[in-house]
Amino acid sequence: MRRVLLSQSQVSVVVSSSVVLIFTFLLFLSGYIIQQRTVTGLQAAIKPRLPKPPTPIIHQQPQDDDGQTELHSSSRLFNPKARVAYTRLSALEDTRNNDINWHRLAHVQLARNHHDVCNAIMVLAELYRLKSPARRVLLFPQEWAVEKEGKGMRGDFSDPFLASSRRLLRMAARRYGVELRPVGATINGTIEEEGGDVRGGVYSLASAYALTEFDRVLSIETPGLLFDATPLDAVLAFTEPAVFAMLQDTTEGDGVHSADLLLLQPSTEIYTDLLGHLTTETAFESQPFNDTHLPLLFPTPLLLASTTESQTLIRSIGVLHSHIQTHNPTTTSSSFNATAYLSDVAYIRFSDPKLPGPEYDVPWSQKVAARPKNKDADWTWTKLYGQFAQKRMEVCGLDLETQSHIDDHEEILKAATSALKQSKGDLDAQHAKVVALLKLDRFDDAIHAFDAGGEGLKERARLEYAYTLYKTGKPSEAAEVAQQGEERGYKHVAAQASYRTEDFRRAAELYQQLAAQPEDDAEADLRINTGAVDAQLEWAGQGDLVLKKKPGREDLEAFETAYNAACGSIARGELGQGEVLLKRARDLCNALEDLSDAEKQAELLPISVQQVYVLARQGRTAQAEELARSIDPKSIPDASTRHIAQVNSIAASEAPANPFLAQRLMAKGIHSSEPDHPFRFQTSILDQNEYAIDLQSLKFGGTADSTAEILTKQQSPTLDAYYNGLSVASAAAHAKAQTGKDALRHILPLLERRPNDVGLILTMVQLYVVTGNSGSAIALLETFLSRMEQSSDSAEMDVRFAPGLVGTMVSLYHNAGRRAQARRELSKAAQHWKRRKGQERSTGVVHLLKAAGTALLESQEAEHQELATEIFTDLNKEDESDRYAAAGLLAASPETASQASTASLQPIDRLTSAIDTDALEAAGIAQPPSATAPAVSTRKRPAEPNANPSKPKRPRKSRLPKDYDPSKPPDPERWLPLRDRSTYRPKGGKKGKAQRQNLLSQGSAPTLGGAGVESEGSRPGTPAGGEVVKGKVVPGKGAKRKGKR
Repeated sequence: MRRVLLSQSQVSVVVSSSVVLIFTFLLFLSGYIIQQRTVTGLQAAIKPRLPKPPTPIIHQQPQDDDGQTELHSSSRLFNPKARVAYTRLSALEDTRNNDINWHRLAHVQLARNHHDVCNAIMVLAELYRLKSPARRVLLFPQEWAVEKEGKGMRGDFSDPFLASSRRLLRMAARRYGVELRPVGATINGTIEEEGGDVRGGVYSLASAYALTEFDRVLSIETPGLLFDATPLDAVLAFTEPAVFAMLQDTTEGDGVHSADLLLLQPSTEIYTDLLGHLTTETAFESQPFNDTHLPLLFPTPLLLASTTESQTLIRSIGVLHSHIQTHNPTTTSSSFNATAYLSDVAYIRFSDPKLPGPEYDVPWSQKVAARPKNKDADWTWTKLYGQFAQKRMEVCGLDLETQSHIDDHEEILKAATSALKQSKGDLDAQHAKVVALLKLDRFDDAIHAFDAGGEGLKERARLEYAYTLYKTGKPSEAAEVAQQGEERGYKHVAAQASYRTEDFRRAAELYQQLAAQPEDDAEADLRINTGAVDAQLEWAGQGDLVLKKKPGREDLEAFETAYNAACGSIARGELGQGEVLLKRARDLCNALEDLSDAEKQAELLPISVQQVYVLARQGRTAQAEELARSIDPKSIPDASTRHIAQVNSIAASEAPANPFLAQRLMAKGIHSSEPDHPFRFQTSILDQNEYAIDLQSLKFGGTADSTAEILTKQQSPTLDAYYNGLSVASAAAHAKAQTGKDALRHILPLLERRPNDVGLILTMVQLYVVTGNSGSAIALLETFLSRMEQSSDSAEMDVRFAPGLVGTMVSLYHNAGRRAQARRELSKAAQHWKRRKGQERSTGVVHLLKAAGTALLESQEAEHQELATEIFTDLNKEDESDRYAAAGLLAASPETASQASTASLQPIDRLTSAIDTDALEAAGIAQPPSATAPAVSTRKRPAEPNANPSKPKRPRKSRLPKDYDPSKPPDPERWLPLRDRSTYRPKGGKKGKAQRQNLLSQGSAPTLGGAGVESEGSRPGTPAGGEVVKGKVVPGKGAKRKGKR
């Protein structure tokens, strides 16, 4: 057999290949081993961490004969029926051999509001990071899932934080595997709280009982930091079955409460029972329901000890202030162990009594004051707050909120309420609660909190108390409280309260003081409020107090100031200027970019309503009606403005409205505006409109009764325009839509019942003047004024000499040509108001004094001249800038008029600068024309030639009698009736004599001369310039006629 010999080269190839194969196999084997180890590590990392069964939560106690374990102690907050949870060792060993279905267990967090969303997600994110095998569920209000995001409209109550909360919820579901479950409110509707009502219902962990897909759910209170999830998972998985379990709160002052950890066993029956209890339970009427009350619904809750020998479930950061050690509460502050405090705890709850919460960036001074006194405790406290801020930024992407700019004040309210539970007399907590309620616009709750706090709280928070009174519809009390303070805030509240009580004079004074010393106030707001007060002064008839009559450039820069300036112009009767300003306000509002369309529409509605009023007053009825039809009164949120818009639309209609339909619409509008009453001048006009519609509807009896009921309660006489207007309506109702003498006939009996009713008297004076009976009008008004003048009451004397009544009397005298009586009336009025010199005079009184002074200057009596001098002297002293008073003083007493008082008058040189004295002297003194003076020849323009000359007129036929003798004077009695002539003798004897005596008896008795012959003095008077024909007897006529009759 032949042998094959390998060459050297072949041997080297075989050896090399073998070495390569061996090393390749070894490399593959090492790679496989490394891969398996990596896969094993990855599987271990991916596999959920199963916690070890916990040690018994309390020490095992000797069992009695029945095998039951005796307990050390029960909870300090609940009855002895509550049991403390414990675990038998045999049960634990059995549990280790069985697999736990973690899919049926869950950690649950409830976000009751937007503030709780981030805190809840932070806990669930830590459970995800620590690989908790249980599911993570986040409950949130179902309104967040269906509510549309708000558009930021002013007055829109849609949630402005909804978008941010939705973003965080989606992020939690995507990043941390959180299951989102919307839940409804456990208690719906308005819930009475400690000082008020909670709107929108209450959300509670009772909703977790509806999660029947889980065997058990566990919830821990936020905010807090989770350090170890194992103890929580062990409690969730290995605690003995119980419907309701919570922490055993055995130590007072450790900051840990029973509701900080709740273990629930979902069940449909229990959920239904809880809802029934919560909707019908009356035990929570004195205090709002929350999850701290949930254990009260379970008579035998299961208690979980928060601390064992080696582990603590929950610890509060608040214990750092009292230096309570981990296991020994009596440990002194000097032996505080920070390492032990942080090492053996599963969850640290931020229930700090000195700060509102870790999510707020409080001022540094407040943070320093809140730090623990112990050095080690302070280090731990600062470290925990820093960790929370960092974790919040990592999980939610939200920085700490600044405490001074908190938009959601629910947490502050919650913290203050919690502090008050521990100390009801804590003024700081009471003050914080009141401020939080005011920030949340819960003014009714705030006033209840003030009542509960007593005088101490009202004295400390006087400004807040005044503002609360103002917002709760008590402006008079608010103004009284605000007057006790001198700070700027008190003046703002006092001005607003005075405006609401229609004390516009006081409001104007306060705003002038605020504007004179500007500080941090918004200048635009002060200008807007001042403009509103000025407009109200004009409407109330106190326009003399308005310092600024003409709108300035700054008033045209914002639509609010332009609108207020327009209202002031309209009140003064300057309708054209008011229309221009309203158009300017509309244009400015439409040009705003920071307002949405809905907000602009809400602001434009009052402007449109005012424009309807202006157009109607200008007589442009068609335009007013068209604009009124474009306004939907139902879209106006303000009740009083809505009613005014409806009234103006009825009044602006060109076609006569159906009075019955108009009466129904107006009555409906009045009832709808009850919560928001208009101002008094508006109420007066609205009442007059209502009475006018009732009269058009022929409701005379009802109008008479309703006005009489109001007038009987008011003491007469009065100058109040409202009650005098009611008197006019009452007179119209009694007249039953009649005028003239027929109306007077029905109103005269009413005057007997109300003889001092100013409105009724002026109505009758007007009717007398209209019917042409000025004498009766003068007599009626004189009788009333004389009766008032005899009174000793100063109020009635003011009515007697009221400028309106005096002006009416003087006007009647002037129309009747009684100048002296008019001057006498003005003199008496001036003397009356001069005696009231110390009191503040109204504008009407000042005008009355000016008119009296002017009239008395025309009198030649020295007494009147002296009185005129006194009047103008007083007026000039009161207002040196009044040119009328200065001119009157100069005319009355030139020697007493100083140069300063007449400085405002026009100089004489300026008055005579346009007069040519030389021309006047050359012209001479003008003479009136004389009848005897020869006619002055005038040069006339020659008449133009007429192509068609008119025919000459025919001479008139003479109407002189045929026997006319120009040399014989005519009978001067030819113009008298025949029986009035001196030659007239009636026919008949005794009958004619009797008739003649009757004629003479109307004037004077006849004077007999001689034997019964009538003398010349017995004849009727003859017109001047004529002659009396004496002894003219008709021939054939005797003095006595005989014969048959």
